[in-house]
Amino acid sequence: MGSGSAHAEARVLISQCDYKGGAVGDGGFEKHFLHLRNPVTGSKACYLVATDGKLQELHWSKQTHTSWFIDNFACADGSLYLATPIDPLFIILPILEQLRMKKGDDLGKFRSLDDILSVDGYPGYRYLLPYLQRSIGVICETRDVGQVKYYRLDDSKTVAWLICKVNRLSGALRASSRNFQGMVSNDLYTYVTKMLEEYVKMDPWVPAICKYLGVDMDTSKTAHVPFVPTMSAPQKPQENKRSKQSGPATKQIASSKNSKEPGSRLITSFFVKPR
Repeated sequence: MGSGSAHAEARVLISQCDYKGGAVGDGGFEKHFLHLRNPVTGSKACYLVATDGKLQELHWSKQTHTSWFIDNFACADGSLYLATPIDPLFIILPILEQLRMKKGDDLGKFRSLDDILSVDGYPGYRYLLPYLQRSIGVICETRDVGQVKYYRLDDSKTVAWLICKVNRLSGALRASSRNFQGMVSNDLYTYVTKMLEEYVKMDPWVPAICKYLGVDMDTSKTAHVPFVPTMSAPQKPQENKRSKQSGPATKQIASSKNSKEPGSRLITSFFVKPR
């Protein structure tokens, strides 16, 4: 970014990377962006393959009237992009479910990795090959035909994998904040399962998790989560407008609004996913 115009188009991205040396691209990876399907909605979503080869999802946050100072230049776009690691199995799960073509007692078909990663309009799935070669057996049955491996989604393996995710995330939340340490296990499982709904479709996975953990997803119970982030939700920039009211009365109204205690929300609700 050697010119002012380049800085004006700059964006701020925070990304975790465990890369520890060697030339960028070792192991066949370069830092780049790719489009994959959102595992819940099926819509196009943007992801990042970092220099350490890990898949990361992008989150976007924008406060009203913000900008960045980069070197000696001001970047008008004050939004923040945050990239966090995501297990590629979440991305591939709905594709595996669709391709097996399960009907009734018929458990469905086995597929090769070439078939699984051939998604029309999404060449980026090819970059998931190294991940799937190592981990797809966690949620799939495997069959060897000659020198080719074939895979079929296994419900019991998938539920066990998701329950493991819930337990690990629950433990991480307890260790990271006192807000979670005082929660009873059932409430914490409810909170974490609610977070998991952003990565897996409701049917059939969430009911299976709730049944195993004894979790009731009634919204009245999730409202008692004591974790209340202090940051405000992202808003679209708005033009400055002069208030028709001024003076102490206006300040008093603004103060009363700001002092209103917010309800409990998932931390992910403060970000949106860029496309």
